[in-house]
Amino acid sequence: MTYSPPPPALSTSTYSKALRFLKQDNALAVALFSLLAIFIALPLISKLFAPPSLSAFHAENFTYPSQWTQSRSLTLHNGVFTGDPDSPGLESRLHVELYGFAQGNIDATGGGDVAAILVSTLASGSSYYEMHVLLEHEGKTVHAGYVFIGDRISPDCLIINEPGIQLRKLTRQSSPGLSVQHYTPVTEYFEIRNGQLIQVNSL
Repeated sequence: MTYSPPPPALSTSTYSKALRFLKQDNALAVALFSLLAIFIALPLISKLFAPPSLSAFHAENFTYPSQWTQSRSLTLHNGVFTGDPDSPGLESRLHVELYGFAQGNIDATGGGDVAAILVSTLASGSSYYEMHVLLEHEGKTVHAGYVFIGDRISPDCLIINEPGIQLRKLTRQSSPGLSVQHYTPVTEYFEIRNGQLIQVNSL
């Protein structure tokens, strides 16, 4: 029979070192887990506290200022306004549609804003295009102004440059002495200053 001596007792200093290592290792694991949890939760937290964004619903069902109605305003319903036949003047045969819109941070406040293009068609068949800007402000929709962008045009591209708006339109032109018409691309820039929409040379 072979005799094996018992293992040496763990000294107090060795035991303390091992215990400190375990505690340090556990603290490191907790720290790493906490960092991972924060990393995963950050996108959810940012979405939870992010300013509300205006949507297609806001653009399609908003009351816009208008030069074509007696009340100087009109309300779209699902993106369309049709004048009352019994109304006096231009309004009786007025048809207005939401031509298109873009969403983004127009005024650099972090809110989700909207630039909307409306096309108003009169009884004569002439169509007039306007660009309106709706800003999100403390949970409310604020109209920041509008600009007339043309009648013999075709809006081609609307981009929010955060902040600012870039509008590309095709302007219809007739060649002298010819019945052929062609379109010339034109790019215009807009931004919000002191809460109002203005046109600028560039962004």
